[in-house]
Amino acid sequence: MFNDLESAFHANVVINSLEFSTLERGWKIVINKNTFGVAAPLPGYSKETKESLSQQLQDIKKHILGSTLTAYDCKNLLPNIFPSLVFALQTALLQGIYPNTPTECNIHGLIHLSTCWKEKISCFDTFKIKAKGYSQNSLESLLKKIPGRLRIDFNETLPEKNILNRIQTLPWERIDYVEEPCFSLETIKKIPHPVAVDEKLLRFPLEELLTVPSVQTLILKPTLLGDLYPFIQLSHPIVLSSCYEGPEGVLALRQWANWLSIEKNPQGIDTLEV
Repeated sequence: MFNDLESAFHANVVINSLEFSTLERGWKIVINKNTFGVAAPLPGYSKETKESLSQQLQDIKKHILGSTLTAYDCKNLLPNIFPSLVFALQTALLQGIYPNTPTECNIHGLIHLSTCWKEKISCFDTFKIKAKGYSQNSLESLLKKIPGRLRIDFNETLPEKNILNRIQTLPWERIDYVEEPCFSLETIKKIPHPVAVDEKLLRFPLEELLTVPSVQTLILKPTLLGDLYPFIQLSHPIVLSSCYEGPEGVLALRQWANWLSIEKNPQGIDTLEV
């Protein structure tokens, strides 16, 4: 962990100024003139919008200006505070505590139906395949052409019937995990291979997911989850996933990868082109 992240979450920061400016998909929030976070709701998934964030930002500014705040307490600033705002505030506060955080981190290449994947082959050694939209034959054909390590995201689309047979045919000697193969957690419990969860982090208690043997990696979308404190001391591997927060938001995610000491594990922030 990066210089005792647990203590950093509980460190008091005096809020002398809080400013925010509009971005294409959200807001850039600047604390004390020099540290920032990005709150950028993901349309169709976030409960907040750019417009509703504006009102909460005004309310929070009145509430915290001139007082102290910890990253841990960000989630309690307002009733029903929006997740993307919690994440942005935590990011800005931790930047102040760790002012020289590196931004270098390994990332995996993202491949989906509209990707010109051949251009990415030489750029990455690990690839995430968004399998939704591929037939079984076309996916198998694609996997044979992609070198390196593989992470296959089914977005909960595999039918429950015969799912074990379908997964068994994958080239497991090169696969880190399958991400969200199906909707049912009970079915995931029966899968004898590594599984990563993403959407289920929003639907199930973290404690329950951690008891499932096949669940071996957590895919965190901070924009949707908000508070990252519950994840800072877990033994499970973590992969951060961006939601199109833009260049500044991706920079912040790179810092989080270093704070969590996961920067060498390929992260899921190859989304600036999308």
